[in-house]
Amino acid sequence: MVLGLAFLFSFSGTPLQNTFFLIIICNVVHFFSTPYLMMKNSLAKMNASWENTAMLMGDSWLKTIVRVVTPNAMSTVMEVFSYYFVNAMVTISAVIFIAGARTMVITTKIKELQYYNKYNEIFVLSLFILLTNCAAKYAFGRLAERSREKINGGNKKMRVSKRMRAAGLAGLLAAVCVMASGCSGGEKQVVIYSNADDEAVTAMKNALDNNGYKDKYIFQNFGTSELGGKLLAEGTDIEADLVTMSTFYVESAQEQNDMFLDLTFDPHALAEYPSYCTPITAQEGAIILNTQMMADNNLPTPASIKDLADPVYAGMVSVTDVISSSTAWLLIQALISEYGEDGAKEVLSGIYENAGPHIEESGTGPLKKCRAGEVAVASDCATRRWPTRPRGCPSTTWILRREISP
Repeated sequence: MVLGLAFLFSFSGTPLQNTFFLIIICNVVHFFSTPYLMMKNSLAKMNASWENTAMLMGDSWLKTIVRVVTPNAMSTVMEVFSYYFVNAMVTISAVIFIAGARTMVITTKIKELQYYNKYNEIFVLSLFILLTNCAAKYAFGRLAERSREKINGGNKKMRVSKRMRAAGLAGLLAAVCVMASGCSGGEKQVVIYSNADDEAVTAMKNALDNNGYKDKYIFQNFGTSELGGKLLAEGTDIEADLVTMSTFYVESAQEQNDMFLDLTFDPHALAEYPSYCTPITAQEGAIILNTQMMADNNLPTPASIKDLADPVYAGMVSVTDVISSSTAWLLIQALISEYGEDGAKEVLSGIYENAGPHIEESGTGPLKKCRAGEVAVASDCATRRWPTRPRGCPSTTWILRREISP
């Protein structure tokens, strides 16, 4: 995670930002120590006189590496590639901070699905990763074995011709160059970053598609903490052209980076907001009850959010985590509005104590736990589309301070 944040701060605003090439470099640095020791031990086992002999025969240092050292270390090279491949397939802590909308890898997709509690999809993707790694381990193992057999005078039929190896290397380099670009061809698409729940994202996409923006945008979801971190760290260098995010983070990012454009249309909002943002959803607090569990545990029906701090609900309440979910901030705002800061602190502390292990990262998590029968009471936030959004206006909240073509 520290490495990912370091790359985020170091390469923001550079041509490497949000490219596959940066992800590759990050993974090479991340897992460097073990491959280094593997290669060092392999080279230490070689005959030191080989290098002197090659020099006496007129070979340069590079020719010696290519014609003598590399063939004798090929099995270790294959093992190093295998190590890098498997670990790069399952890493997420660093990559999540430096991946962009066009360079998201499968592990970051799993993180996104985890945010929405879509565990069936996570299970399937994890199986694909497992099978891919098993196939890669087998392939690299076979290549390493063939290299050892060739060194030990094994079956010469297993040797791959130089032409095939050159073609394979050229194909690999071409693939890396395409991936490293991190770009998609064709018409430039507007990049939208969002931390919204799945239902809200579906509504936004429907609104965009129905108003003539189909295939003209890329919608990328992040967890609240990840997107908030990118806003604060990348500032005006952020990849996104449009952002939907909680005002708590947006106001902080605007104060720190002055990164948002003023809106050029009247959103007809019901309340006053800064000129660079407007609401796109209406939020209503809700208490959801599992009536069967309420009856089985003889629990009283809560009349307000404050009642959930009563010890009688210990272990029976699920709420969102203020550290990772914007929904929790809506809860805090409601409590402060009703009971003041001191009263809100007391109520929230009691609720979190009763929730215990049922504090969720996603805003939809408590509802799903209540529906599954894991808790009796859930505090959640119902979302509906903002009713006064001007027709034909992109369904977005904040517009960045970087001009884009219409």
